[in-house]
Amino acid sequence: MSLKVFNDIERNHTFFERGFVKYGSINKDSVRALIELSNYLNIPDYNGCDYNCGMNSDIYELRRRMHDGIIEIIGNQIKKLLVDFNTYSATFVNKYPNDNCFVHAHQDFTYSNEPEIPSVMCWIPLVDVDIDNGAMGFIPQSNHFYKHIRAFPFPFAKTSVSENEIRLMKYFEIVDMKAGELLFFMNNTIHGSFGNYSNSCRYALTINFYHKDEKILAYIHNPKTQGKTILKFEVQPHFIVENNNLLIQEMYSKGNIDVGLPVVEELPYITETVSWENIEEKLNASQIKPNPQYSKIVDDYLKFQNNKNKTESIKDKLYNFYKKVTLKI
Repeated sequence: MSLKVFNDIERNHTFFERGFVKYGSINKDSVRALIELSNYLNIPDYNGCDYNCGMNSDIYELRRRMHDGIIEIIGNQIKKLLVDFNTYSATFVNKYPNDNCFVHAHQDFTYSNEPEIPSVMCWIPLVDVDIDNGAMGFIPQSNHFYKHIRAFPFPFAKTSVSENEIRLMKYFEIVDMKAGELLFFMNNTIHGSFGNYSNSCRYALTINFYHKDEKILAYIHNPKTQGKTILKFEVQPHFIVENNNLLIQEMYSKGNIDVGLPVVEELPYITETVSWENIEEKLNASQIKPNPQYSKIVDDYLKFQNNKNKTESIKDKLYNFYKKVTLKI
């Protein structure tokens, strides 16, 4: 790969080969300042699942202050490690104690001319992290698995990754990190995290970066074609702050995508065959095996989910039964 993302040649090679690399850190004062900012903003857990992605908030002022505050505190520190990349979007991704709050294996959105120019994300824990409190997990080399565009809204399109999002976590490589260390990865690298089994919040954040000589892109499924085509836009660095995933989901459900920008191009949505066999073939080709420890965690989680679904099903049946009885009375 001729493109340089990092000043360090070896880190650059690892990044393109494996899809992620740990490189550099922010200073301790910045770590403290970021935790203070997170606590001050106190962004509500919009999804109510103990995983608080601040960019999902429905309060624009909070999203903007969070984004701008993070960039102001650490943007320049990180840019020094990169070659010709600028900050795009930034958000807190705090995970609270909950054994069964998994961020399932997934890929993040495309916003560059991949694969020539990768969509680059930096994940930064603000506390020490490992398997016990929600450290990040990746499937090495999975940045080479698929070339399809990953468009908004999420989740929407079915892929071999989305349809096997829990099972794939057995193949994770968990990255232990100290507070303030930087973990860069491509948005198409399959990643996620297990639960926070500790008794304290796992503070963390992400920042996206774009190449200074390239346009920032946004791809959105077109509701007028039931998502079978994708609308391509050229956007500015605050696009995600102003048009987060929840807003785009709402636009899609209403049948009209209006982000205040002209459509540059409309493309067919194309992906490979959606199946476990499809992605298993890629895992085998890369000699990636399931981790026995993570396999047990996943199996226990699936049992919990099955029991939860059964309980909710019983509650729904009881509710409907009593509703009918009440109506008869």
